[in-house]
Amino acid sequence: MLKERILIIEDNKALSKIITKKMEKNLDFEIIQAYSFDEAKEIIEENDDFFITLCDLNLPDAPNGEIVDYVLSCELPVIVLTGSDDDEMKTFILEKDIVDYVYKGSVEDVNYILFLINKLSKNRDIKVMFVDDSMLLRKEAKKILKSQMFKTIIAAHGEEAVNYFQNNNDIKIILTDFKMPVIDGIELTKTIREERDRDDVAIIAMLDKDESSVLPKFLKTGANDFLNKPFSKEELVCRLDNIVKNMVIS
Repeated sequence: MLKERILIIEDNKALSKIITKKMEKNLDFEIIQAYSFDEAKEIIEENDDFFITLCDLNLPDAPNGEIVDYVLSCELPVIVLTGSDDDEMKTFILEKDIVDYVYKGSVEDVNYILFLINKLSKNRDIKVMFVDDSMLLRKEAKKILKSQMFKTIIAAHGEEAVNYFQNNNDIKIILTDFKMPVIDGIELTKTIREERDRDDVAIIAMLDKDESSVLPKFLKTGANDFLNKPFSKEELVCRLDNIVKNMVIS
């Protein structure tokens, strides 16, 4: 069976080789290297079957992040490599539909890349249900969950979520809003807990800032964690990472 492939697009050849060597030692993937936009484009045009791509934000022939937009247009997952940590750069990157970004500069940065790839590989086996009556939030959450490679189910309200839950016994994580038509988040949590315990299915309650008074009831009913709305992509991903790390996923 052929190994899945990872594409590293980085003009610093020394850094690219360090990352490649570390990956080959610790991951069961074939690593392909490109040092420019043109070289990466040629590789992708020949075969775009990559598990993940690591893209340097600033290449000599693509100094303004053009490589990230191109790879995303090919519907490939992207981890951005950047040497800058200013707020403007962070805002620029997070507006794009990427997996994550990594600062370049130390061994720990390379270790974080390995962590991300291992995490994404495991996420492919985890089914997550997101429940909220806001169409805009559902659309945004779906993008984030898919960028993290989770199997994803989106429900518009508690009643729909119950139906999905009954037909998908492999759901492992549920994020639920509080105020929803017919069945609210607490009632949904009660229904889930009648069948599955905290170690089998994790529930994250999502609350507006003015709903903090219901948090104790949510937690006592069976929620594992909570998330205040509105939340950033990084907040949501960190909550999910913590849940996955502490759960026994089978």
